[in-house]
Amino acid sequence: MKHLQLSFRYLVLAFALGLFACGDDAVNSNTSLDPNRDPGTGPSISDQYFMVPAGSVNIQANITESVPAKVILYSKKTGEPVAQQRVSYEIIETDVDQASLSAKNGTTNDAGEAAVDVRVGGQNGTIVVRADHPSSNAVDFTVEVLPLEVGTLRVNLVNTAPSIMDMYEIDVRVYKSADMTCDEFRPFFEQQEPLYQQQAATVNEALDFENMGTRGTFVVTGLSRGDRSQIVGAACLDDVAIRPDTVNDVDLLLQLIPLSPVGTYDVTSNWDFTEAVANSGTVGATIVRVFDIFNN
Repeated sequence: MKHLQLSFRYLVLAFALGLFACGDDAVNSNTSLDPNRDPGTGPSISDQYFMVPAGSVNIQANITESVPAKVILYSKKTGEPVAQQRVSYEIIETDVDQASLSAKNGTTNDAGEAAVDVRVGGQNGTIVVRADHPSSNAVDFTVEVLPLEVGTLRVNLVNTAPSIMDMYEIDVRVYKSADMTCDEFRPFFEQQEPLYQQQAATVNEALDFENMGTRGTFVVTGLSRGDRSQIVGAACLDDVAIRPDTVNDVDLLLQLIPLSPVGTYDVTSNWDFTEAVANSGTVGATIVRVFDIFNN
């Protein structure tokens, strides 16, 4: 009887190891017991679950776009997918300045799947993302950012009120539509970090933004200043699409910003009555001459 119990335990152990070893094109185990493997990602005997990537751990991403990093969590005891478990995500290595994640955590569904989007930023490079669970092995994804399908965005600046005020130092920012909308654009408040940013000295310049991805849309904002560097004009464009291998022209219509009716402003008025006083008669002309003598 004792011999049968030992045999059954070995059978269970062999079944569990088989779950870690098996895999196909759709589900990659990524749980090798290689002694050179990073211990932060390897399995442990005390783990309740084991995690595998839902697909390849090597991902190519088009520049300025997002790709999902999806994992599947299984029970080591039953081999079944595990729901309602929180999987944490973090970027552990990157040479891409604006790489980010859509969330720090994902929760497994009934199929044991959890995912977050990797936002790859606006430059070529590599991003390594780790998915982890306190009672499971971790999974590392390597995202290679490449200009797979891109176009150029040309922003033409337009002053809609040139007869009223000239505009200078126009700051133009480009965001992904997933990160910004025109409803959220507030000219007098601090702006969030954009995907791209350039400044034009005057509205006579056109700004080119190269290597723009084509599988999503963008938001373009503009802030212009007056002759005393005060903010005087603003503009925003929603849902700007990019066609590949071409220059995509858009007109950014800068409109004067009206004063807030509930705002508080410091106003300085300069009144010059010299001509009126001089034309009022002999006494007025004499007064003006006296002031001129002292001013000189």
